[in-house]
Amino acid sequence: MVSGARAEHKVDVWVEYRALGLMARWVVDCKYWNSAVPKAAVLTLKGVVEDIGADRGFLVSESGFQTGAFAAASNSNIMLASLGELEALTNEDMLATLLNKLDRHAWELQKRMYLAFYPEEDHWYSEPRSGVDEEGFWKQSGGLGNIRTVIERARMGDKFPMIVYADSTEAGEQLVWANGRRDLVEKAKVRLDTIETWLKAQENTISRLSKTKS
Repeated sequence: MVSGARAEHKVDVWVEYRALGLMARWVVDCKYWNSAVPKAAVLTLKGVVEDIGADRGFLVSESGFQTGAFAAASNSNIMLASLGELEALTNEDMLATLLNKLDRHAWELQKRMYLAFYPEEDHWYSEPRSGVDEEGFWKQSGGLGNIRTVIERARMGDKFPMIVYADSTEAGEQLVWANGRRDLVEKAKVRLDTIETWLKAQENTISRLSKTKS
């Protein structure tokens, strides 16, 4: 049994895994039926996935799926598969899930950055808070934008290698490349962790300055 926001759910397989420092959760529902799985089974799994807060639901059947089931699962976080297809799908889905989490993390960092640095809601027309690293803000904000762009390119199926970010060294600018989606996840996470560490230091500075003024 797995507890959700509204109820407890009996599931065939509940998977929690941590990959490259990121947590993901899956629900696997196995249908050992003699007939194709209908749309209703997909809708039921959707409700369970939503209530539990899982990243993905897998509906597994050796007897196939009705047309309505495929329609209900399209453009959703529900995947339909046979046992033979499941391994390949889960490997690919793991990377897709991790990329989605990194993209969401980058977006959340971007929002925190603007809220910290600009006291007014319409930040484009307001002065940054005094004492903050404005040059660093624009550099790190640009880095977040670049990471979100390369993640979107990977989602769209653009070919690797891709540039993840540029690092400034004594020898000049060094480009960091990703040779595949797993490589992209690893390198993007390292960069986002670095940006978050920098942002936390800035937030602490801003908080200290605010207390000094008050």
